[in-house]
Amino acid sequence: MDLSQYKPAEGRPLKVLVLGFRGPGCEGGIERHVEELTSQLAHSATEITLIGRSPYRNERLQPKSNVQVKWLWAPRAHWLETPVHSFVGLAYAIVQRPDVLYVHAVGPALVTPLARLFGLPVVVTHHGFDFNRERWGLFARTILKLGEACGMRFANERIVISREIQEHVSLRYGKSVWLIPNGVRLPDRDSWQRPCAQPSDRWRASGCSALQRAGNCRVECGCRLRPPCAAT
Repeated sequence: MDLSQYKPAEGRPLKVLVLGFRGPGCEGGIERHVEELTSQLAHSATEITLIGRSPYRNERLQPKSNVQVKWLWAPRAHWLETPVHSFVGLAYAIVQRPDVLYVHAVGPALVTPLARLFGLPVVVTHHGFDFNRERWGLFARTILKLGEACGMRFANERIVISREIQEHVSLRYGKSVWLIPNGVRLPDRDSWQRPCAQPSDRWRASGCSALQRAGNCRVECGCRLRPPCAAT
């Protein structure tokens, strides 16, 4: 996806405001995604503002020269944290007028129509079907589904991280999307020569071969099975 179409004609750097994650330095799939994305954009003619949530404020962070972090208030109640902070972040974006408001995940995408109403170009990345998580009740799932609909219907650009989500968005909303799978930065080739660790005695004694899965082990991500020998 080329963001240059949103670059101002007067030649100043493209201003991108990133919303929808806890903040830099936090553990999490979206947080890691934003960190890697920022490291790539930091080498371009782009000014990036990361909107973090106040409960996760980290003063020891040293962002790159063209990256700044703005910590905005968010409630500590888990079910209120994302929606409240998303609208607080939107208010900040309306005042700051970035060239692109980049929103992550379907919950924060709830602000997309309002952002468009105020004339902000919006890019939304769909990271997964959060409304299928067992932890959420009926009301929270309804809000998350509404957030997905708002983000996918009203964003200027839509990004998904898997073909499953791409097919879902195309069929349900009839919108074109960019598929940009999550990935990891490969280590130096020298590190590939390190010998692999042997399976533990417990696995070997049980007669079960070692099974390794890298990814998000949640039901809605398709991780439902485990080897019988792993049960305790």
